[in-house]
Amino acid sequence: MQRRLLDINPEGKLFREIKDISEELYICTIIKTEQQTVARTFLKHVKQILGVKMPRTPLLEPVLDTTSKLGIQLDDSTEWTLQYGTDLLEDMQNQLAELDYLKQAAQHTETGVGSAHLVEAKLTMRS
Repeated sequence: MQRRLLDINPEGKLFREIKDISEELYICTIIKTEQQTVARTFLKHVKQILGVKMPRTPLLEPVLDTTSKLGIQLDDSTEWTLQYGTDLLEDMQNQLAELDYLKQAAQHTETGVGSAHLVEAKLTMRS
């Protein structure tokens, strides 16, 4: 019974799993950031090609103006494309915030499992 209580293998396995999850979340964050960069650049080029006036607001959400710089009225599909691109960038920003929250939670759990329980168990085993 005492031997089973002193076994730190379950905590060690949890610690490794939490480390793996933290690394995977880091990789997901890098990928999502790259996707956001590509989408932002694509939308910027679409706007330049169409000559659309779209000033940026602080939340990365452009104000949609249905006339181009050239005075041409945009059709529905063009407006839809621009709005979809804007919505996509906003969604990506929200996903990055969620990934950051998950990464912080994993790091907090890793710290709790790794430092407190394993060190305490090792000290108990030495006594």
